[in-house]
Amino acid sequence: IKWTLIDIFFFDFYDFFFIDPDHFAFLVADVSGKGIPAALFMMTSKTLIKNLAKTGMTPEESVTKANRQICKSNEQVRTSYNA
Repeated sequence: IKWTLIDIFFFDFYDFFFIDPDHFAFLVADVSGKGIPAALFMMTSKTLIKNLAKTGMTPEESVTKANRQICKSNEQVRTSYNA
């Protein structure tokens, strides 16, 4: 067995959660080439989206608000959320 270190990590993120008993959300994200900090950032984003979705906002409202908060807290991020 030969172990080779890789400089670039690829984190594909898929998750779903129930908003209420009748509705669920499915999230897909790509965080590649940025390592562990990007993966942690994605988890923070997922938590923010999930919390906003459970407030009763429409999908468009919750992802728009999440996008604004994410961009406000990080100047280097480029996000694209679609409801």
